[in-house]
Amino acid sequence: MSQIFLISGPSGSGQDVVIAEAIKQDLKCVRVITSVTRAKRAGESEGQPYHFLSQAEFEDGLKAGDFLEHAEYNGHLYGVRKLDLEQAQKTGWPVIWKVDHQGIKNVKQFLPETIAILIKPASLEELQARLIKRGQNSPEEIEARLKIASQVLSETEIYDFVIENHNGELPLAGQKLKEIIENNLSR
Repeated sequence: MSQIFLISGPSGSGQDVVIAEAIKQDLKCVRVITSVTRAKRAGESEGQPYHFLSQAEFEDGLKAGDFLEHAEYNGHLYGVRKLDLEQAQKTGWPVIWKVDHQGIKNVKQFLPETIAILIKPASLEELQARLIKRGQNSPEEIEARLKIASQVLSETEIYDFVIENHNGELPLAGQKLKEIIENNLSR
């Protein structure tokens, strides 16, 4: 079986761009595609980076037992279907599974051999500035995301590795992720 790497971090910490940067630096891996009920953002499409499901489709999948893990975040459902993880593992490549903080705890219970990596901002102030610059959230939503981020950053002990993603230093964060994955393939 392929080694599974769980990638997590507060909203706006840069998980997707750090993963993309590591791949740009020639990291050989496959991503598990998460299913979500939120609307697509600019530049997103079906399967890139998510499967976009209606609330009813997601709930039907939950009832059918299709999901390994799921969570609600800011009023939207996120989760990974068993089929999506199985397809990723069949490739033989290291598997990157992006999951929220709650999901790290859940997945570690039934797949303890996974390696959990936290992508975090340099500070909550930097995170707030990123969320504001992104322009996709109301002030109330940003405040809620910062509250969640504060909780996540207070529980870093559940992670095997922590990468600090500073503004302007994306190549370094991508390199660190690539090194962690490549150095832990036999674990």
